[in-house]
Amino acid sequence: MDNRQHALDILAVGLGRTGGRIAGELCRLGHPALAIHTSARAVEEQPHVPKDQRLYLGNDASTHTGGDPANGVARIRDHAHRIEDLVRSHAQDSDLVLVIGGLGGGTGGALAALIESIDRRDTKVVAMALMPTEGEPVERRIHALKAVEQLTELQPDGLILVDGDKLAAKAAGVSILDYDARVHERAVEPLQTIGQILNRDDLRALRPLSTRQLLDVLTHGGVLAMGSVGLDRLSGATIQDAIRRVLNESEQSADGLDMARASAMQIVIEAPRSILGETPVQMLETLRDDLKAQSPGILCDVSVYQRQQDTAGIEVHVVASVADLPQRLSEMVEDVAHEVASVRDKPRRPPRLDLTLLQGTTANTARTDTNEDSGPRRAPARSDVAPKPEATVSVARGDRGPNAAVYARLVTRYKSSSNDELQRAIARRLEQDRLVDDPRVRALAVGAMAQIGAHVFDGSLFAATEDDSPEVRAIAERALAQANPTRRAM
Repeated sequence: MDNRQHALDILAVGLGRTGGRIAGELCRLGHPALAIHTSARAVEEQPHVPKDQRLYLGNDASTHTGGDPANGVARIRDHAHRIEDLVRSHAQDSDLVLVIGGLGGGTGGALAALIESIDRRDTKVVAMALMPTEGEPVERRIHALKAVEQLTELQPDGLILVDGDKLAAKAAGVSILDYDARVHERAVEPLQTIGQILNRDDLRALRPLSTRQLLDVLTHGGVLAMGSVGLDRLSGATIQDAIRRVLNESEQSADGLDMARASAMQIVIEAPRSILGETPVQMLETLRDDLKAQSPGILCDVSVYQRQQDTAGIEVHVVASVADLPQRLSEMVEDVAHEVASVRDKPRRPPRLDLTLLQGTTANTARTDTNEDSGPRRAPARSDVAPKPEATVSVARGDRGPNAAVYARLVTRYKSSSNDELQRAIARRLEQDRLVDDPRVRALAVGAMAQIGAHVFDGSLFAATEDDSPEVRAIAERALAQANPTRRAM
């Protein structure tokens, strides 16, 4: 009889605040755990892990990593022997070592360096990496993506990529005080669910879960997906649908894993007697054959348990190792690249004060000078102000990017001025920008023309309807549809 409390004996090794707290959650659930920190305060605040199993990577020169993973890597390498000794002394009876870190920070982001410090000749090492949410600073997300790159180059025996946005969405209604604890609980739920199968009194094993097969899946070298799906009926088709949902819509893992790239899989079916009594055993063999047809060479095992309560529903648990990265990672790279470009386009200096309306005036204009013959001089009227030279109307070359504020100011200046020369200069500026290579600049220039009026820019707007950019064409067509142009600006 197997007296295990869990299907697998896992040593959890948490790195940094997030990794340490997830390891602490696994320790609370009965797994041995270690916590490694670069902050003395984090060591003291570490939950659940016994104090003699917390390791402080002290450094006289600094008390923290400053959010830089390079500092975390240096700290780990300085204490590599201590880490190796600690892990080895606690991993002797474990099936695998699960190293856990929250990517993006200075300590958790050094997860690859932690794995390098572990002797892997006799130890299976699986990495659990918690990705930052979209709302976190772009620098943290860049650090996280670089950490994933390092992990894939290092090739741990398994890689679990936890989607921070999914965990945050599931805990959205939780109080601020309870949020972290709930997120850490949810991060380990899939692993805990499959791990407790052997210890549940409400289940009767018909085809028992193979711990060896489960270990083979978790340490098969790919990206791991885990999850549970409730079913209304039991068939090969509904089980395959559950597998695809776990690969693409799990509540924790990053989405977008391809079934055709799956290399190993453990499936556990829970169902009441009434359902199992109507299900032919041939369904299991057909299911295996179908999975092998979709992913040739896949190692697949199916376990079946009868639920003691006949009114209970059907649930399928899936653990899969996929020899590919989830599509969600590519999307994250694109999102970060777009945000970095947007940040780069932001002006890094105060806006320039526009003194166009004061052109030609002097500092003593406000004085009320008197003249014996004509009386007090009046201040020059708005129409008397000398027009701004053409060269000064255009913004400096560095501002000719897609800056919407620049074009909004040009529209305002055109509409508020009665100076013909100034209006002509602004019109020439917009005409020039309508012809540049950057479609974003062309769109802003044509949009400004539309705001000033199609009666001024009819020819330019007609020309813009043949622009290469769909956005530019749409702006021009809307402007012409709303007006009947009568004259041209140039």
